[in-house]
Formats: sequence, C-alpha cells, structure tokens
Amino acid sequence: FLYYFSYTYTLDLSDRKFIQRYRLSKQLARRVITLITPYMSVPSTLGGLTIDRKVITALRFFAAGSYQLDVGENRHTFISQASVSRVIEEVTNAITNPAIFNQFVKFPNNFNELDDVRTGFFSKYK
Repeated sequence: FLYYFSYTYTLDLSDRKFIQRYRLSKQLARRVITLITPYMSVPSTLGGLTIDRKVITALRFFAAGSYQLDVGENRHTFISQASVSRVIEEVTNAITNPAIFNQFVKFPNNFNELDDVRTGFFSKYK
C-alpha cells in the first residue's frame, strides 16, 4: 500500500510541482525510465523497488544536488538512505552505459572543437 500511494502521488503532482521537485517534466522522466529500463535490474522480491521508483528516486537526488538523506526522508519516496544510495548507483550506471550516454553526451575531440563549445557557451550566456 505504501509503495502504491507514494509512487501514484508522485506522478499525480501537477506538472509545475513535478518540475520543481525533479527539474524535468513528467514526459521526460518517463522517457528516461524507458531508455534505461533494459540496463536496470528488476525487483528480486515482491516488495522490491520497481525500476520506475528507482529512477524517480534518483532523479530527485540529482535535482536536489545534495544529500541522500533528503531523498530518503522525503514523504514521496519512503525509502531508506541506504536504499537510496544503492538506487543512485544503479541508475547512474544505467544512464552512463555507453549505449545511452553516447546518444546524449558528446565531448570535444580536439582543441578546435573545445574552443567552438566555449565560444558558443559564452555567446549564449553572457
């Protein structure tokens, strides 16, 4: 019951509140879940954390940019800090899997490309 309530409640947040809490839209969160599901482990027990819940928990940690304790004590997740730590590692490993990571992240290959990135950044954000 607790799991169902917490996860349903999270997805029932308004779009605005979801973005405030997770720093991305529900649509993008669902896309992340879909992309990394093949690289995640399924729950090994009946009460184990689902992939959706793992990803939502990790996204909250990434959005908060701070302590796992905040995520673990959050009334929307109901997950211990130790479990949050394991979830963050698993989700991070899935996201950084080369099959996913290389689709979205490109590092400059030489100094000319690096200079182009710097110039583009400074012209966009000065």
